Amino acid sequence: MARPLALEDYERGLVFGGGVDFLVCEGFGAVNLDARYTRGVSRVTGDLDWKNEAPSRMVGWTFAPSW
Repeated sequence: MARPLALEDYERGLVFGGGVDFLVCEGFGAVNLDARYTRGVSRVTGDLDWKNEAPSRMVGWTFAPSW
């Protein structure tokens, strides 16, 4: 029977990313586009050389205040 993997208590990593806002209409709001890349620099388990890695994208909306 295989023994379960022991996970580390914490992980070190790096995050790179950026974003842009596109103004839709003055006083109405803006569309946000963001992208990130996360890369672990430490092992997830003590036994194997596994590291976390994840790209992510986000689309959002910024509401413009009416005052």
